[in-house]
Amino acid sequence: MKVPFSYQTLLRAYPDRESAIAFYKKHHTTYCPDCNEVLHNPLRKTDPLLLRCPDCGRTASIFTGTIFQGTRADIRYWLYIGCLFYYCKQHLQQIPDRRLLSIQSIKRAIGATSDQTISRIYKTLKKLFESTEIDDINFCKLIFKPFLEELCPQGLLLTHTGEIR
Repeated sequence: MKVPFSYQTLLRAYPDRESAIAFYKKHHTTYCPDCNEVLHNPLRKTDPLLLRCPDCGRTASIFTGTIFQGTRADIRYWLYIGCLFYYCKQHLQQIPDRRLLSIQSIKRAIGATSDQTISRIYKTLKKLFESTEIDDINFCKLIFKPFLEELCPQGLLLTHTGEIR
């Protein structure tokens, strides 16, 4: 499948993990799992992922309660594959399957070495995009829509055959 952006485009926009995390933090609010307070304060300056609750002192990851929770894979993999799913759902009106968007083609585009990692991300995101839960739909719009808008030139859409119109 042809898309109007590549993983290389993503790497130019977000050259390191920290810049992708900064994008995520800009679009996602993290709440304390205990007292539901909005978390802003990092636990350590050297670790932007961990936040401390100002009310109860509990530590939580910015990924707590999301599909990214517990992952060790680069968030840019998640964001790129999520954008592919979001693009297909919004512009091709379908959730990609392995014929339209294969794990092998994603692995080649990303330059990943692990089938297992890409397969796990693919299956998790496919399940998220197939969900009819309002929280899942909102999460996709909140994270993947603005990320796609930054990567994809305005007005550049593809037809279901992969041709630019």
